[in-house]
Amino acid sequence: MEKREEEIEGLPDGKSAGECGGTSNAVPAESSDAAKPEAGSPGEEAAGSSDAAGPEAAAPPNDSIDDPEEKEQPEKKKSRKGLIAAVIALLVLAGGAGAYFGYGYYHYENRFIDGTIINGIDAGEMTPEEVEDILRDRVEDYEIKVSFRDGSSQTLKADDIEFRYVSDQTTKKIIDDQEWMKWGFGRLFGDKWEYTAGEAFKVNEEKIKSTVLAFPEFKQENMTAPTNAYLELAEDNSIRIVPETQGNQLIAEPVTEAVKAAVLKEEKSVNIADVAGAYAVPEVVSTDQGLIDQQNLLNSFLGTTVTYNMPDGTQKVLDRGTLRDWITIEENGFITLDEERIRENCGNYAAQTAAETDVLKNTRTFNTTNRGQIELSCDTWGRMLDQEAETSQLLTDLLTGTSETREPIYSMNTTVDDNFGGSYIEVDLANQHVYCYLNGSYFYDAPCVSGTNSIPSRRTVTGIFEIYMKERNRILRGANQEYASFVDFWMPFYEGYGLHNAPWRGEFGGDIYEYGGSHGCVNLSYEAAETIWNNYGVGTPVIVF
Repeated sequence: MEKREEEIEGLPDGKSAGECGGTSNAVPAESSDAAKPEAGSPGEEAAGSSDAAGPEAAAPPNDSIDDPEEKEQPEKKKSRKGLIAAVIALLVLAGGAGAYFGYGYYHYENRFIDGTIINGIDAGEMTPEEVEDILRDRVEDYEIKVSFRDGSSQTLKADDIEFRYVSDQTTKKIIDDQEWMKWGFGRLFGDKWEYTAGEAFKVNEEKIKSTVLAFPEFKQENMTAPTNAYLELAEDNSIRIVPETQGNQLIAEPVTEAVKAAVLKEEKSVNIADVAGAYAVPEVVSTDQGLIDQQNLLNSFLGTTVTYNMPDGTQKVLDRGTLRDWITIEENGFITLDEERIRENCGNYAAQTAAETDVLKNTRTFNTTNRGQIELSCDTWGRMLDQEAETSQLLTDLLTGTSETREPIYSMNTTVDDNFGGSYIEVDLANQHVYCYLNGSYFYDAPCVSGTNSIPSRRTVTGIFEIYMKERNRILRGANQEYASFVDFWMPFYEGYGLHNAPWRGEFGGDIYEYGGSHGCVNLSYEAAETIWNNYGVGTPVIVF
């Protein structure tokens, strides 16, 4: 077969296959039997005895002929493929279909036809061994650049990882399976047949792992772990999200596997930043919806403002300046709202507010007509904050983000008017006199006789009262029926004590009450009782002192 290739390649310029010896179509058909050697005789003798062959057919064997290219040394040697193209053209012009197939059969028995691409190599006219030599040579100079996230890079060479080419005989199989009859198609029509020679490249995986893990990028002091996004209390007392950081902490297995895969594909570079799972990643990122929801909740809480209108006309404001201390910052840095802690702070705030608002009294100041200013005993009055209700309302406001301006919630919020609204009846026991004020001004006064002072059970009660009924022509009876007295005007202000006229008395005032006073009522003349009756109704305050 090799000899055949040499004969074809050694054709002199300008000669056709028909002019050269050694080809089957050079012998006339009628003399073909005479040219055959007898069984067992050497082929050379038979060929040498043929008269049908031309002068060149009797030439010595090809291996004894000097190479014309070496002897003649033309100005420009024809390329191997150019010579083959010329032969193809001669065969086609000669109409030699048999020559076309014969040439293809013998020439491409161990050569790739034009248009064969193996692992990116144009393998046309090459033998499997030649292709594998190229692959092997290419591996010797192989190196790969490994780049990292921070911009650093390292280079691995073939020797570092024992990278080598190991034939898997794929090229032989391609030869065996190739359709040699198409040997001229790739040249004439540009057809291509692409193949991959399997995973013919081998590498020491342990070497890859140990070499890559020895990179400076894998040293602990050169790696920075990622950090999670987290919430932070800012200087303006709002909650902001601090973004996560990626760091450059590498994970060994994905990196070594990526480098190995790139090497086996003969890639020139691999960027570890593009390798999934190569770097440790933060668990919480700034776009995490849970983190955003928590931020919104906290900012809603801190942004709530509750303003109290205080009794003295000022305002007390609860806002983020105070509320910042009510949120919970845990040891791990998480910021949360602890409802129980907020409730406790609401209670403390309500108690503090109560200390500023609560005023309770059981006396009141009264400006008398003739005895100056005195303190009168009375029912408890003033302001008392309902701390339980205020705590609950404040907690609701804060947790729902409801800002409002309002009064604190009081359980008692009553005031007293020193002049009792301007219309009242003043009974001065020491002076035995009644003074009447109407609509803020003095209206009328008259002497009176109160309960007998020398007898404790008959003394007139003191305090702040009011007329609770009015009745005409009433008979007043003692508790033990010791008396029954008719009166024209009856105006009780406390149990059986009241103002009324006393027809049985001829004089009023003075010190009569010391020894001959009433059973506790305030006795008046007919005129005085009638005047009071006509000008004061039920509910009129009666101040007795």
